[in-house]
Amino acid sequence: MSWRVWTGKYEEEIRHLRGLVDEIMIIIDDSKEDRLDVKNVSLEIMRAITETQNEYEGAEKDENNR
Repeated sequence: MSWRVWTGKYEEEIRHLRGLVDEIMIIIDDSKEDRLDVKNVSLEIMRAITETQNEYEGAEKDENNR
């Protein structure tokens, strides 16, 4: 599995990264309440990372098409 790294050079990257961190924190908090196992928490975090990366790339394409 390859990881795409945000460099933090642009404000949009930082905003998306902060959103991802917030979403991961929510997943972890919810997992404590629901008593999810590590595998399910890991899958939820990976889903959040993928969705956030796709949203970032989509926003970047939209920005470049203007």
